[in-house]
Amino acid sequence: MCFCVHSSAKKKLMLKCIKSCCLIVCIVIAQNVSAQTNDSLYRSKSIFQNLALSFDYYQGKMIKIYSQSPQVDKSRYYCLNILWKTNGQKYWHSYYGYPQVGLSVYYNYMGNDSILGRSLAFCPNMLLPIRRDKTWGFIVKLASGFAFFTKSYDKVSNPRNLVIGSRITNMTTIGISTFFKLTNHIRLQGGCALVHFSSGHVAIPNYGFNDAVWSAGIAFNPVKMRILPTKIDTVTNRKIHLNLRLSCGFQQLAGTASPAGGPKYPIYIVAPSLERRFGKARKLFVGVSAKYFTAYYDFMKSEHYFVGQERSHAWVYSAFVANEWMMGHVGYLLEASYKFYNPFYKKVLVLNDYNENKPSKQFLSLRTGFAYYLRDARIERYNPSIGLFINTNRTQADFVEFAINIGI
Repeated sequence: MCFCVHSSAKKKLMLKCIKSCCLIVCIVIAQNVSAQTNDSLYRSKSIFQNLALSFDYYQGKMIKIYSQSPQVDKSRYYCLNILWKTNGQKYWHSYYGYPQVGLSVYYNYMGNDSILGRSLAFCPNMLLPIRRDKTWGFIVKLASGFAFFTKSYDKVSNPRNLVIGSRITNMTTIGISTFFKLTNHIRLQGGCALVHFSSGHVAIPNYGFNDAVWSAGIAFNPVKMRILPTKIDTVTNRKIHLNLRLSCGFQQLAGTASPAGGPKYPIYIVAPSLERRFGKARKLFVGVSAKYFTAYYDFMKSEHYFVGQERSHAWVYSAFVANEWMMGHVGYLLEASYKFYNPFYKKVLVLNDYNENKPSKQFLSLRTGFAYYLRDARIERYNPSIGLFINTNRTQADFVEFAINIGI
């Protein structure tokens, strides 16, 4: 009993420290800004000219999708957003409505300390404004990064945690909030969001944590933003080009919850495609991909499936279409594909109920993630990029992919 009280007191003290630090940061910035006028800040090109801070509180409760999910109470998230306000200096600023981009730092209580523990997350973000210059309006928030958990599945010490299979997972937040400006520098905001945690099928079990939350917060802008003239798009080449992607992915061959603790298998991918720019900040890709699953090959060899044809049945061929939204050197990609050759999944995984016996997963998949380009992402030819992506069977995580991409 004494240990539990001591542990609870430490957690309460940690929350108080985080809240106090956020408050101190806001006070220090406010004091610095109050000593200067907006005009002097613009003339001196102060670091505060493009800076914005906000603190949001989220509350919800895990959406219980599986009967074996642990009992939870209300979840709570404390989020500090460190933001940079776009002002028209780049071509994509006006295209996306002058968004704010930066980093969200989350401290998360999942609703069950003994099984799920707590987490700290760092997520690059983008805030898309609607009615940006009005007294009230809306903000769409997109954030995705990595969360570090204090507890995960362990077959001895934590066997009931089928939700989080790895200490490090992806955290993604998609939400919309309403804001109301108190002054040119302070606004109140509140809304709703969806929060998702997943290891991307790299570690099993992986039920994932899904939460529908409401939010309330306050935002502080040290200096009222001055919008500059929109930069003219000087990249005019919009011809169709050949693109080549070489990737390596990792997964555990298992269902959502079992078998746990197996080895991580590599996946090798080659994907040629045709690409073309559309509009100021979008690309379209149409192509085919070939994926070689070493896990499929090993399973067939050990279980004597498709004797003599193991290697050919370990391939998956797909046709895909993808859209990429470009932001300077960064691109966000969303891809849908149809798997027209997938013999191992059809004959083995569906029949053995590895993936909840949903045959549509045999054919449909999604791929989403970010790429960083050596040069401006609008330049199609000889502009290599590296990226990190999540692949799914329909909507269930399948594997994490590291990719190198270049237009020819």
